[in-house]
Amino acid sequence: MQTGCTCGWCGRDFNGKTRGGHEQKFCSSGCRTEYHTACRLYSAALVEAGFLHMSLLRSWWAHKTDYVAKHVQATTGEGPLP
Repeated sequence: MQTGCTCGWCGRDFNGKTRGGHEQKFCSSGCRTEYHTACRLYSAALVEAGFLHMSLLRSWWAHKTDYVAKHVQATTGEGPLP
């Protein structure tokens, strides 16, 4: 059990929990949602400004989703994701 954590988004202290091997990083679902929204908007702004190329983002995403599919298959024995 994880305790005495600081929220990665708002900076508030909270009593965190560990679920499924992952540490809790945010004090609430609201902070988690705001974080993910900010990441989406920030990466879109980087693409629009020319600092991040769409092809690089697409390549990273393809690698990430392929890795996850292989990990699921290796750990569960299930076939590839649809």
